[in-house]
Amino acid sequence: MSQGDPVNHVKIVVPLEQDEDGYPPIATESLWAVPVWDGEGYSVANIPFFASRLSCVDIVKAATDDERGLVFDRVLSGGGHSTVRVIIFDDTGMPEFKSRIRSLGCDYEVGHKDTFLAIDVPPEVSYDDMIDYIRQKFHEGVLDLQESSIQHD
Repeated sequence: MSQGDPVNHVKIVVPLEQDEDGYPPIATESLWAVPVWDGEGYSVANIPFFASRLSCVDIVKAATDDERGLVFDRVLSGGGHSTVRVIIFDDTGMPEFKSRIRSLGCDYEVGHKDTFLAIDVPPEVSYDDMIDYIRQKFHEGVLDLQESSIQHD
């Protein structure tokens, strides 16, 4: 998912906290964003894979760091999208899963592994319908899930 003119996109570095098991496997995540509010904020323009409590279209504040560029500070305003991440255990069902997610009105990005997806649930999509499908697959042992940023009511 992207917004605005691609020429205006900037990268924002989001520092991540690893748990005792070393997850997430990286210390920072870079997100594309579009400057908004006369440069006072940035609209997240892709689906976060590891950053918690962030979703597409959220307006965030970032500070300039000489070494890392723009560094995430905080969310200024939620955009109404939700983010769910899944890891599929057996990739033979991946085409069907991706097709179903799209048919529900969601978008996704494929992560560092082909079986790792970050799913964007826009505000006009029924979160209940989408999560019911994913939970069904979870109970069937097909995948594991993480509800990262839920902004649906």
